[in-house]
Amino acid sequence: MRPLFLVVPIFLALFREGAPAQDRFTPSWLVLPSGALSYEGKGAQDTPQPFWESKTSYSTPIYGILFRWEMNSSSALASEFWRNIDGDHEEANPFGLQSNQTRLVLNNFSISYQRKLLGSGLEALVGAQFLSESFDRDQFVVQGVPVQGSAEESLTGQGIQLGIHGLHNKTVFGTHFYADWNFKTGFLLHTTNRQVSEIPVLNEKGYTYHVQGELGIQRSRFFAGVGLTHQFFRFYVPGGKSLETGPVVSYSMNTTNFHGLYLRGGWSFK
Repeated sequence: MRPLFLVVPIFLALFREGAPAQDRFTPSWLVLPSGALSYEGKGAQDTPQPFWESKTSYSTPIYGILFRWEMNSSSALASEFWRNIDGDHEEANPFGLQSNQTRLVLNNFSISYQRKLLGSGLEALVGAQFLSESFDRDQFVVQGVPVQGSAEESLTGQGIQLGIHGLHNKTVFGTHFYADWNFKTGFLLHTTNRQVSEIPVLNEKGYTYHVQGELGIQRSRFFAGVGLTHQFFRFYVPGGKSLETGPVVSYSMNTTNFHGLYLRGGWSFK
């Protein structure tokens, strides 16, 4: 169900009267030393098994780069970039029909305008999201028989993003603590699969969500924290391509998600 309840507070926030200039720029870096990443591809194929799916899951380092520019005390621009560290991992059909090695790379970039809600410390955000996901598949085994072949596939998706962001500060015995959290959901409006066609496909069924919470400590302009993040991506692309030797190498429904504990550090510039 689409979270339409977010639209009303965002609409109200965008018309709030501006505040005195603050002009603070804050870059920060995040790392998940051992993020849990999983992928599932599904699609209808011209094979004896008409509905085909393949899955993989593993632990991998994931990093993020965040920028936040507070233009004044009530509005800000923010951007995020997330990427996993690629590596070869086994991808398999759950019915034992096929397995192969896959090198998966996910890039998630978003940029948003954030505005404080009336009478609260929360911020509504509206922005754009850009995804890319690439797969290098080889070492296929079909029904226990090794076959030759490899395939490279590149998927992209773009859409809008809505959400809520909260940042709370508290001083205890002279030490400054903070809690930072957000919930964002995205709707992908434009998806492509470069392996199948250069022609983009309009599809409103793709969606994403991102839930994150963090606790940390701040010393002057430097801050450091630890938190949990869960990010989910599902988008549909033209699929159904297979190799002449039999392996299925392209899926029309792609679901990727990762979660884990992260460390974050950053510095504020005024």
